[in-house]
Parts: sequence; C-alpha cells; structure tokens
Amino acid sequence: MMTRRQRLMATLRGEPVDRPAVNFYEIGGFDVNPDDPDELNVYNDPSWRPLLDLAEQHTDLIRMRSARMTPAPHNPRGELFRTEQYVQGRSRFTRTTLRIAGRTMTSLHRRDPDLHTTWTLEHLLKDADDLRAYLQLPDEVFAADPDVSNLQAAEEEVGERGIVMVDTGDPICIAADLFSMADYTVVALTEQELFHRLLAKLARPLHEKTEKVARAFPGRLWRICGPEYAAEPYLPPRLFREYVAAYPAARTAREKMLLIDRLLHGFHWYYKDNSPTRPVAVNLIEGRLGDVIAFLDSLTYGEHSTPGTKENCDVWNERVETARSWSRVVEGGE
Repeated sequence: MMTRRQRLMATLRGEPVDRPAVNFYEIGGFDVNPDDPDELNVYNDPSWRPLLDLAEQHTDLIRMRSARMTPAPHNPRGELFRTEQYVQGRSRFTRTTLRIAGRTMTSLHRRDPDLHTTWTLEHLLKDADDLRAYLQLPDEVFAADPDVSNLQAAEEEVGERGIVMVDTGDPICIAADLFSMADYTVVALTEQELFHRLLAKLARPLHEKTEKVARAFPGRLWRICGPEYAAEPYLPPRLFREYVAAYPAARTAREKMLLIDRLLHGFHWYYKDNSPTRPVAVNLIEGRLGDVIAFLDSLTYGEHSTPGTKENCDVWNERVETARSWSRVVEGGE
C-alpha cells in the first residue's frame, strides 16, 4: 500500500496509484489549531473536531502554505502605510491608511466570532485617481525577502500523510483585491493603460519572490489564485488574454518590445456596447486623437521587425475604423 504522500505525488505525475487520492482541500489544508482558545478561532468549537480528525487520519493531506515575507532593508512601507487594530463589541477591526501623492486612502476589515471570514468594509482604492496615486509608490515598498522555513516545517510535520502546496496569488489577484468588485471591473474595463501599469508594478516583485521560493523549496505543488478575476462574467475573454494569458514577465528584449507594441496598439473600450473607442496611445503620445492614429498608421513592419508586432498591427487595423467613428463624435469631426 502507498503512503498518502506517495499516492498524491504519483497522482500529480499521472502514474498508477493503489486507489484514488481523497482530499478535503481546505479542511486539512488550512493552517488551523483547534486548541487555540482565541474567540475568533472557529475551529476550537467541539463540533469541528470530528471533521478535522477525519481529514487528518484518513485523507490525503495537501497543506496550503505561503512563504513568510520579511520587508527588505530600506523598505519605506512603514513611512507610507499605517495599520491599526481595535475591538468593537465582539468584532476585531483592522484599518490601513496610505498617504501618497497628496491623497489619503484607507481600507477597513472586520473579523467576527463564529465565522471564518474576513469582511472587507472598505477597499483601499476607490477610483482611477486613487490608482494613479498608488502607482507613484516607490518600487522599494514591495521589496521583500521570502522565508521558506514555515514550508519546510509544514512538510516535516505532515510527513508521509501528505504534501505541502505553495499558495500564492498572481498579479491580477493582488490588483483586483485593492478595489471593490464593482470598482475593479469598471477600472479594468475602462482604464486599461492604468491597469496594465498596475499589473506590471505588482508583477515584478511577485516574479522575484516566486523565483526565490521555487529555488529554496523546489519540486513542490503550487496553487496560483487570481485568473478567475479576469474571466467571464467579470471581464470579456480578450481582457483575460491581456491581463492573464498573455502577461509575460518580459525578461527578454523581444518580450519587452511586444508588451510596448501591444500597449501602443491597445484601445480603451466603451462599457455599454463593448466596442473600441480611443487608443491607449493617446495617454502616451502627445497630440490630438487623429494625429495619434495617423502616427500609428504610419508605423511600418518589415522582415526584421520583432516577431509578433505585425500581428498587433493587424488587430489594430481591424479596430481603427471604429475608433475613427468614435473620435468624430468626441472631437466634432475630422
């Protein structure tokens, strides 16, 4: 008979197993302590004990853990963000305040007894102006060094009863969580240039963290959350491709050129009928809308162009007539 760890690893590799693996996901996956007397710890209620014991004793355990993060030296986060906790009634509140670019932004979270949920009462970013200010945060604010000792400890603790899965979000998971769902969908649909900048800002430190954790804790299962934020019905498929499927780390010169070219040939979209309006390039190139369109029309692509840019141009040509019609409305005709 296989151990539970062997069964899970064979399943992940597509190899034969002695029986199908059975896992309760978060039950046995989350890091819980039924002996912790904290009032906000729902798992210390005796009603949980039979289910927790069943998971521990009979299921193929997958511990869900994230590497601990320590702010890098000279990280100025403490100078810009302030966090305070307070208790009101039986609830525990956490308020975070950010001051940047002349703006003050706050978020508020609440935890209640008898419920394993953190309620977000107020999100940090409320609109595009908040996002523009947030983008002025120095990159050093996001610099942190991962510590995998807790992952190693969890693996030692679970032993042959299961495995450890590294748990992380992707850039859009972090970005969307800064807004309410309503504000996120509006900004992601109508402020695509800004949202791309946010994803790029969040992706750089996340890629570095992921690489460091993968090197220090190699060969393990990972869970990456976030792509669902860009799926239907929240965003159309084309934005899933832009924000998730086609969002590379841009490590090579070609990848960087394609990202720049994709941004130049991108469009803002009208939320009512999902049609292209003005090019994103009007935020990047000086001139009237008609001048910007003419400039991009004049760009040529030859046999020595970066592979992939010609395809961007073909998509641009399909959409540009719609944009011209829209520009005649907003600029009074050309």
